[in-house]
Amino acid sequence: MAPIHERILMAARQLFARHGLQKVTMDDVAKAMDMGRSSLYYYYKNKEEVLEAVMAFEIKQILGEVAKAVDHAETTEGKLRAFCLTKLQATRKRRERYETLEANMEAEEKSSYTRSRQKLTREFKEQEIALVRRILNLGIGAGEISLPDPDTFIFVFLSSLQGLKKEFVHEKSPRPLAPTVDAFIKLIMHGIKQSTYAK
Repeated sequence: MAPIHERILMAARQLFARHGLQKVTMDDVAKAMDMGRSSLYYYYKNKEEVLEAVMAFEIKQILGEVAKAVDHAETTEGKLRAFCLTKLQATRKRRERYETLEANMEAEEKSSYTRSRQKLTREFKEQEIALVRRILNLGIGAGEISLPDPDTFIFVFLSSLQGLKKEFVHEKSPRPLAPTVDAFIKLIMHGIKQSTYAK
């Protein structure tokens, strides 16, 4: 069984997704957990703290899914593809939950939510950078690729992926996701092998 704080977050996540942030109270979360309100306050001070913990938990899950998919792929190309595809699929799945959450937020709630999301996004990006760097280091070590400036590559790669995320997650593009990711990765690998990045 999951630790109690994780079970609280999963219960809160379901409530937020179903009813939105404004309509959910700490009493609702406590009732969903079949626990007293005072017991809930032992773990979280208020609804905003619960929400931030829920978002952090979601990000941790996404990173775990991405890292697992990357580890299962054998080549640099396969790992980069796994990184992109898994991130976009996982983010798109969770985005549907947050549309309800964000609906009808009051100005103060929206401001608090935005600050929390921006902070977590920065932390998420640092972890993403570390994972992409690990993929590249493995590829360089195996002699698959040669990158004299990995930092620039990582910046371009993640910025481009952000564009795909906007199209597929926020704009809900009807294009098929996997073939689009395949085309993106082939362009990336071609650039590595044929451009000034390659020795």
